[in-house]
Amino acid sequence: MRYFKYPYTNENENEAYKAELAAFEEQQKKLVRKEKLFGILAMVVMFAAGFAAFALLSSLISYICFPKISILILNALLAIFEAVLKLMLILSSIVLACIAGLVASSPIWKIQEKTAKETAKARRAHARELAEKDCENIKEYYGFQTPNIVTKCYDCTDAKFKMKDVRIFEFEGEIRIISDFFSTVNLKEHDMGCYTFKSGEFKLAFKLYKGKPAAELTCGETKFLLAVYAKIFIDKLLRYTESGIFLPAERKKAGSSAYYELAYCKSKAATIKTPSDIKGLPYIKDIPHIKELPTEKYAEADLTRFNKDSLVFHMDDDVRFSKHYLPYFKKPDSKEGAAEFRFDGVNYYTPEQTAEILAAIEKDAPSYSGGIIAWLKNAEAHNGIFLWGI
Repeated sequence: MRYFKYPYTNENENEAYKAELAAFEEQQKKLVRKEKLFGILAMVVMFAAGFAAFALLSSLISYICFPKISILILNALLAIFEAVLKLMLILSSIVLACIAGLVASSPIWKIQEKTAKETAKARRAHARELAEKDCENIKEYYGFQTPNIVTKCYDCTDAKFKMKDVRIFEFEGEIRIISDFFSTVNLKEHDMGCYTFKSGEFKLAFKLYKGKPAAELTCGETKFLLAVYAKIFIDKLLRYTESGIFLPAERKKAGSSAYYELAYCKSKAATIKTPSDIKGLPYIKDIPHIKELPTEKYAEADLTRFNKDSLVFHMDDDVRFSKHYLPYFKKPDSKEGAAEFRFDGVNYYTPEQTAEILAAIEKDAPSYSGGIIAWLKNAEAHNGIFLWGI
């Protein structure tokens, strides 16, 4: 086990983020101005409508007048009643004026609110985008790659990780755990470093945490108590360190066709050509993709899927294949000369191309290369190879 952390040698790590955010702010000024304009317009309409309603009601109230009578006491009571009534009507007119102002300005307020939400949403989205971009150098430093998961760390001997979201992934045979800081702006504060564990040097077991299943990773004095799915995911990652992504065809899951296949071409023809526009699963009986071979010769060429001597990798591993191996297989031999690799078709490589692929992989020694190197060496006895898509 080892622990390391990205060296924040530059105190201004977020300067690029700030610069791009400033540029974004410049673009957002139009939306902000629109938001403010509608806000001001709504206020003007609200006060104007309210004042007009109040003025109208006040003028109507001024017409209220009780007749004078000769009885002094009754006349005084009528005067008091008139004053109280007018006061109540004025208060009521104020309320009605406010309601009138709100009703009149409500369509404009809705537009202003919608504009404000759009502006805020754009700000948040762009902030996340920039934060992700600013994290790229740190991701590369930690070797972050797909597949990975985000899960909860309930407890840890390193208190920084306790009750935090963490990301788990595999890099060159190591299981790595880092904090999930990718959507944050203050990287230095939220990046907690990286713990790496090699296969065989740690224990992984199911545990209970507050009555619910969890996964405990232990390496010496270091412990991580993680959400239960972490064990299932790490067990899957460990299989990559044992056999890589390539498997003999006989070890593929029974009944599943979700595999890419590397197959030997056993035809004795001098050349094999495949059109580059084949789409979908290439059933031999339906698609005569090998133009030089008549239909009755298909069996002789042994062009069937998942032969015992083929090598396969699952569709879940196409990201790993693309990262480590696609550059070697990018230019298959094709009848039209387009030489375009297809994940959903048939890719053929001549014996000469196969030898070049083998030499390049042996030289570069990419991850998981042991099995495919041995398999490619056996291709020398055949007329090139196929890489069958899904």
